Amino acid sequence: MRRGICFPCSSGPIHPDAERVVVVLAPPSCPVYFGDRQQTISEEASRLKSAHPHLVQWICLGAIFLASPFAASQSKSRAPHPVLTTPREISVPKWVAPAPGPDSGADTDGCGGSAADYSAWELDLNNSGVPAIIVQGRTTCLCGGVGNCSFSIFQDVPPHKTLLYTDMVQEFHFKDTRTKGYRDLVTSTHGSAFDSELRVFRFDGTRYALKGCYDQSYIWRDKQGNPHTMRNPKTTPEPCQQF
Repeated sequence: MRRGICFPCSSGPIHPDAERVVVVLAPPSCPVYFGDRQQTISEEASRLKSAHPHLVQWICLGAIFLASPFAASQSKSRAPHPVLTTPREISVPKWVAPAPGPDSGADTDGCGGSAADYSAWELDLNNSGVPAIIVQGRTTCLCGGVGNCSFSIFQDVPPHKTLLYTDMVQEFHFKDTRTKGYRDLVTSTHGSAFDSELRVFRFDGTRYALKGCYDQSYIWRDKQGNPHTMRNPKTTPEPCQQF
């Protein structure tokens, strides 16, 4: 048994549920197999019209509505607004780093006084609709030799309250978990090719505070003290050092 549709007048597969719509859209003279009988679209449309007088009219009205500007506008109006879940890189705000000058607050050598010294991102940390500004150093005067740099979080509204200032950060990640409404933060400090330190910050109601530290290593040692590498790192709690 073959089931098909000519569109226009060429055979191809069709889902059974689509047959009644096909009779409205396909050319009237096109032969179609409905089950084990072959009929033209006009013949099948006449049969359907006799059995269901209002079916074709409702199908046509539905097709017209779906193609209308009103339906398109309703669809767009119901589309959810995208929620930013990862930091979006932005230009460094001028209140973070104005151009070097007498009133820029830069060091004597100009370090930290230019937007070129930083990278910046924005992210809504507490679902307030107002993003926080995340700033990380990127030049040698703000970073160590292995890429650990200064790291700050500010409120975007004046007076741009500092929510966190720390150092020795190479990578950072905001978790889905929250404390007092703000997303928890994990930073990574590069130690070597096989070791790093993870620090966990949680909001205390006023600012981000250091709440936990962990050593993450891809090295383990056997009974003789010989080092071996692991595919997955081992994470071990350790005392926190303030930077």
